[in-house]
Amino acid sequence: MMNLVSECSMTLVNSWKRRIESEGGVADINIDGDMRSFSGDVISRPCFGNNYAQGEKIFLKLRALQETESKKAFVTGIPGMR
Repeated sequence: MMNLVSECSMTLVNSWKRRIESEGGVADINIDGDMRSFSGDVISRPCFGNNYAQGEKIFLKLRALQETESKKAFVTGIPGMR
């Protein structure tokens, strides 16, 4: 398991290094999306093997479900919050 995390980490760090090098040594990196992909990669590799595409589809659907549920909570209100 640690090898999988290490591989995923190195992939992420190398992609950041490439971005920094391509932008002349300084780059603004928005890590929110990268960390979400990293987490999905770490979780999906043991579950789905190296088929990250299948895991990514599941995570995209889960993210859409989370967004729908959070919007629903704001529309109907949170019980006890007035």
